[in-house]
Amino acid sequence: MKNLFPLLLFSLLFSCQKTTSKDVLPKEEMVSVLGDFYLATEMVAMQRLPRDSSSLYLKSVYKPMILKKHNITSEKFDLSYRFYTARPEEFYVIQKAVADSMKIKHLRGRVNF
Repeated sequence: MKNLFPLLLFSLLFSCQKTTSKDVLPKEEMVSVLGDFYLATEMVAMQRLPRDSSSLYLKSVYKPMILKKHNITSEKFDLSYRFYTARPEEFYVIQKAVADSMKIKHLRGRVNF
């Protein structure tokens, strides 16, 4: 029990760090990045790989490619994703913008990746 207290204290200190909006991607950039992730997810799905293989392929091949395209680190993307998902109203706006941009790209017949 004595050994458990320092571990709990350590996890509380680091889990409660305040994330500021300057640490996260702007909404417009998040829309663009998530749009690319959705396109990549669809491209992997079209390959009809087993679920675990498709997840691994997405993480090992497409994620680094997308992050490089947008010139962001995995840590910054993950932090931004957690930041926005913890704020459902803001995340809804982002998701709606991603869906709208996908519709526009589809109607134009231009899906560039």
